[in-house]
Amino acid sequence: SAGLVALYGLITGDVGTWTERALVVLVAASPCALAIAVPVTVISAIGSASKFGVVIKSGEAFEQLGAIRTIAFDKTGTLTRNEPTVVRIHTAPGVTHDDLLRWAAAIERSSTHPLAIAIIAATSNVPAAHDVVEDAGHGISGQGDGRHIRVGSVRWLRPRALTEQAESVALAEQAESMAAQGMTVVAVAADDVLAGVIGVRDELRTETPEMVRMLHLQGIDTLMLTGDNTLTATAIAAEAGIDDVRAEQ
Repeated sequence: SAGLVALYGLITGDVGTWTERALVVLVAASPCALAIAVPVTVISAIGSASKFGVVIKSGEAFEQLGAIRTIAFDKTGTLTRNEPTVVRIHTAPGVTHDDLLRWAAAIERSSTHPLAIAIIAATSNVPAAHDVVEDAGHGISGQGDGRHIRVGSVRWLRPRALTEQAESVALAEQAESMAAQGMTVVAVAADDVLAGVIGVRDELRTETPEMVRMLHLQGIDTLMLTGDNTLTATAIAAEAGIDDVRAEQ
């Protein structure tokens, strides 16, 4: 019967509609309708998900979705737009904004990190650098513009820079204020002296707060994972509606 229904669809030219109706007949006529209905439903759901750009590798993986109680989100590029932009700069006395961006961009030019791309985009004057070494999760260092430059997180650079200087303490305070406003703070040291801090902000995707709210309504908890510092992560998570934050990962 199901075959005849599908054949009718071939004859009339409306294959999609009559194939669906043939499946309905097949399920209804089966002596064990439930045994056929489940895999047909799963396959249909996987097909529908693919239309939204969601790839589900198997029926088993799809069935496990119903048991999910918590979803962990990466911050950059998942909850945010992955379009970081330099929004604020604070420098030590005697260092200009252009100096700071030039030094940072020289070292970051060899990196593909989104923050590096934002810093490079903020200046057109990028000197050559050499002996560049990256310390994953912390920062990057090398020789550029006649100086030994280090670029990275404040917590990584401060023990190496001359932290007893009043200027360094003031910059650290500025960095904390910027982080509290949801900026990712990139510190720059030249010849082991903290030269300034750069505030980079990657805005939330417009749909993120609503998506998080809908998950919570379904009883699914959310948490955010990020390598950013705690202040920045907490500020961004608050905008997204996420309470559980794992920062400095």
